[in-house]
Formats: sequence, structure tokens, C-alpha cells
Amino acid sequence: MKNLKTLFNCGIDVVISGVQLNSKQVEKGDLFICRKGINSDAHDFINEAIENGAIALVCDRNVNVRVPVIMVNDVNFNIPEIMDWYYGNPNDKFKNVVGVTGTAGKTTVCNLINEILNCKLNCGCIGTNGIHSKKYNFEEFGVPNTTLPIDKLYKTIDKFKENEVDNIVIESSSYGLKQNRIGNITFDIALVTNFSEAHIGEHSDIKDYLSSKLKIVHKIKKNGYLVLNADDINHHYFKDKSTAKVFTFGKNDKADLYFKDIKESLYETDFIIVYKGKEYNIKTKLIGINNVYNVCASVLTCILLGLTIEDCISAINNFSMKGRMENYKGVIIDFAVTADALRKDMKFLSKNKKGKIISVIGRLEERDIFEYKEFGKISTKYSDYVIFTTDRNKSGISLALEGMTGTLSCDNYEVIYDREKAIEKALEMKQKDDVVYIVGCEYLYRRNKEVCVNPYDLIDRYVH
Repeated sequence: MKNLKTLFNCGIDVVISGVQLNSKQVEKGDLFICRKGINSDAHDFINEAIENGAIALVCDRNVNVRVPVIMVNDVNFNIPEIMDWYYGNPNDKFKNVVGVTGTAGKTTVCNLINEILNCKLNCGCIGTNGIHSKKYNFEEFGVPNTTLPIDKLYKTIDKFKENEVDNIVIESSSYGLKQNRIGNITFDIALVTNFSEAHIGEHSDIKDYLSSKLKIVHKIKKNGYLVLNADDINHHYFKDKSTAKVFTFGKNDKADLYFKDIKESLYETDFIIVYKGKEYNIKTKLIGINNVYNVCASVLTCILLGLTIEDCISAINNFSMKGRMENYKGVIIDFAVTADALRKDMKFLSKNKKGKIISVIGRLEERDIFEYKEFGKISTKYSDYVIFTTDRNKSGISLALEGMTGTLSCDNYEVIYDREKAIEKALEMKQKDDVVYIVGCEYLYRRNKEVCVNPYDLIDRYVH
């Protein structure tokens, strides 16, 4: 609890018990911050917040209410300062803070870094696959956004500190960076996995998407590092904007850490990494070339944080990633994938298959029609048979389905709206050496429990 009179020296002698941005989550004694978003303005929900127990407000326009109001010029601008006032600046709480952004691979890299660091240190991870550390699991099956709303982020960080976590990895989406959900947190290491036009999502165009991603380089501490993918044609955007020391990874032998001699199967990947002229053998349950990059990014980051490569290798051997090119009973599950990643993963499956590839392809209902078309072309090119479906059980109009199938001239596909029936059909078709490849439906989000399909339950039912 804190006395409000110390915030901006406002002189309001009121003790608050929490800080909230969402009126529905306000509890008795909370300070409600009237943040303005793209599609809504929290000023419009003040009455609801007060009914739920808000004891004071922060606003940037005049309101007539029965509780004290702190007036500021721009609420959104002041949110990080308010969070630092209530929770303390997160930079003072941890030895190392790592921020990870990129078009693809963020979730796997965050969780892999967390896994490696926990071999020798005490680390916590915040991202798509949840909030967790050695001793603390805040939300096992994920969070509402890749990057938490700033009030929840600070609250989670505070909880981590209570549980003696002294290193933290934060998955930082472009939209989270654009909205400054990271607040005043700065990074000892910022890592950019890659950058492409996929996942533009809420951004107005590619320029806005790139400028949002680039914000991460301005959040690096004075003596911090920037880690980049040397094989990504867009990595120079980040390098040119940063004053931090840059380290690179990739297959190019000019990179600070590079890989070679990949031996792959549908169950594991072996390859060599080279660092400072010395070779190290890596063996991992992660499959596909995208995961080779993810491993290299994670190892390089952990080396820069003081771990040895031997420490990293030990952790990697036993690491697996749920729903990210995961081989579960011979069925490959990949919840989140871009068109570029889909192409690489399907080339990998085609190269390593013994029988047929039967794909179940779903996409989120986003605005990127180009991505839809690419998903249709790529999946029908590399699969023996494709079942296009929605990302959830439903019927009716689907822009994603129309986009994926609208320009196809082949006949090796069908459309089944109901995702559960689509997966069941693929599993029924599967013969001994066939591979079923399931794409889409962020099951781990559990945003819509009543309509999301659990592929693992279906696989258990059909595959023995």
C-alpha cells in the first residue's frame, strides 16, 4: 500500500492498495488510471471502476465524480512513472533483464533462455507460454497478450522478486513496445530473432511495424548488448539504430556464433556451433531449421550473461517446447507460424518424411491477405493432402479460409470449418509412416476455453 499524496506531490491523503488500468479488474482501494487506447478510452469506464471500489483516479480531462482525481496532461505518458512509484523501478530488482522481440521465434527463445539460465541462476520468464520460474507459476497456460499490460507486468515482476528471482526474460511484441507496456524497464540484452512483414497485425503498415520493433534498441542499458540474426536481411535496421555493442548469430561464419553440419530427423536435431574458433556439438529435441536459429540465439545470449557453452548444452539436451514444431506421437504441432516459417518447416518435413504429409492448416482472422494466400500455396505444394480449417470450432464466413483457398488451382485439399473434425479427419487418414502436421490455434492461450480444440486429447484418442 502507498499514500497517494506522494504521487506527483498531489497532496491527496489517501492510501491505495493497488493500481489498475482495466475497470473490470478494479478492487476496493485501487487507483484507477484512465488510459486511452486505440479503440477505447478508460475515461468512459470511470463509473464502473468506482462501483468496483476505485478510491481515486488519474485523468487528463475533467470528470465529475465523488472520488479524488489527479489531473495530468497525458495519462498514457505518465503511466510508467506511476508504476515505478507504486512498485519500484524493475531495473533495481534484477541482476539481468533480457528483452526478446522478432517476427518469429520469440516464445521459444524466451523459454529456452529461461531454461538455460535456471541451470545456474534463478530466472523468470514472461511471455506467450505463461509466467513462470523455478518456484513460481503465475499462469500456467499463457497470458492475454504476448507482452502483458503494464500494470500486470509490474505486478508480476513484484511477485517474482518476492520469490527470489533475480534474472528475467520478457517477450516483447511490437505492439507491446508501441504501447510502451514495458514501461521504464531497460534491458541488459535485447535480442531480435528476425524481422519480416508477417504479423503486422494491429499495425497500420510495415513502416509502423518496423518503427515499433525498433523501440527495443532504445531500451538497452548503457553497457548492454544487442543480439541479432546475421542471416536476417533486415537486421541492419536494428544495428544502425543502436549504440549498444552488437553480437550476431547465424549460419554465416562471419557471425560471432555460427552453426554448421546439421543432421536432422523428425525427432531431434544435431549440429555444430562455433564460438571463438572452437566447435561444440549440440543435440536437441527441437526440430527444424527455425529452431537451430532459436538455439543459437539463446546460447549466445546466455554466454553474454556469463554462462559457459557447456552449461547451455546441458540445458538444451532436455528442453522441449510445447506447440512449437513439437513431435507428439508422430504428429507435428505448431501453434504459431508465419508464412516464412511455414515454408521452412514444410521443406523440413518433406525432406525427412517416410510416408505422406497430411496437413491441418488454420489461421487467425487477421488483415494480412498476402499471408493467407502464401499459407494456401505453401501447404498445398509440400503436403500430400491439406485440410484447411478455422482457428476455432465455428462455421460461417472466414476471411482466413477464403484467403488460403481462393486462388488455389490444385485439388489436394478440402475445407472443414470445424477444427476438431478437421484434425480427426487427418488422424483417421494417417497411415504408419505418415506425418500429420497441425498448424494454428494458439491452444496455450486458452482465451476461449469453450471453443478452443485440444489437439493432444485428439491425438491420444487416435494414435497409439
